Amino acid sequence: MNKKQLIVMWVGIAIVVLMCLFPPWMGKSKFEGYALLFSGPSSDSLGGGYRGVQPRIDFTRIIMQCAIVCLITGALLYTLNNMNRKQKIVLWIGIGVIVLMCLFPPWLAGDEGEFEGYTLLFSGPLNGTGGYLNDSPRIDFTRFMMQCAIVGLITGALLYTLISKTDEQKQ
Repeated sequence: MNKKQLIVMWVGIAIVVLMCLFPPWMGKSKFEGYALLFSGPSSDSLGGGYRGVQPRIDFTRIIMQCAIVCLITGALLYTLNNMNRKQKIVLWIGIGVIVLMCLFPPWLAGDEGEFEGYTLLFSGPLNGTGGYLNDSPRIDFTRFMMQCAIVGLITGALLYTLISKTDEQKQ
């Protein structure tokens, strides 16, 4: 590992540690923001309709956030190695698509898991009046993982096909 790769690795680790120290919190069915792991959100931030509700860490959001950071860190580590220009472009386009999918994941709501569309990860789906859905919205991980797998396979196949003859002779 060269010096630039070590710096990237430690910065990625530091970001993940900070995200774990200040995780996202959920109230009854609403995103409450970010707060220190050991104290949680203040009772004032929970609003009048959420008194007596114990806030909990929103593991869906923190896993998505950590996945984005790990993906970008891994791509940077790989890019700082020996890749030709075309491979770097394809890799960053693939990462960009996956990051956008993480920022705008598919959402489900209700007991039957009705598809609510794609909305920003930090806000969740809204109802028709501009308020948050009260039907316990959650990320559709099945659909999300299928999308990531498809983008990952296409990106990997393009990276493989873009190996130049000189790259093959080096190995």
